[in-house]
Amino acid sequence: MLYGYSEPGSMGVRVDSLPGFLMVFVMFVLWLYGNIAARRLWKEQVGLRRRVRHTFISDSRIRANYRDIGRVRNMRSFKTNPQLIALIDNLKAKTRETEAAIWRDVALRLEKPKRNWAEANLSKLERYAQDGETILVPGKVLAAGTISKKITVAAYDFSDAAAKAIEAAGGKTLTIEELAEANPKGTGVRIMR
Repeated sequence: MLYGYSEPGSMGVRVDSLPGFLMVFVMFVLWLYGNIAARRLWKEQVGLRRRVRHTFISDSRIRANYRDIGRVRNMRSFKTNPQLIALIDNLKAKTRETEAAIWRDVALRLEKPKRNWAEANLSKLERYAQDGETILVPGKVLAAGTISKKITVAAYDFSDAAAKAIEAAGGKTLTIEELAEANPKGTGVRIMR
């Protein structure tokens, strides 16, 4: 004879009978549910302690509350640069207005961690761009190499030497916002990684 929670010969629940088995099963389910609920409560408490509460950012041009901006979220981190958050939101809004998928693509690339952003050198621009073309780099343009073509380059950031070299070759440097305003449909723009 099998007994649950007691020694043989005492007043235990007989597991070999159906009512006894059901009682042991119900006790196990209640024990399991109690452990799951306790673990869930513990995770919530730990999560509240780990959560960073952002308040206000003070800048001469920007005063924003993170809760009002709509955070740009990666797998584990938040973008904290308010200009970058505003740029990503503006690019997504531009996509909804003009139905040009290029701006959403650039916004999604800028949402990724900065270590995964594009870094294009002048030699790469010289090799792959045609004369008079508009190139968009969702990252930084660096000054390695030389450039002789007259191209328009829009990027999130330029090194000083790269911007001078592009303008010395007769090209133009723009920010991504300026390009989105000048060319809302994004026609004739190539994205370079």
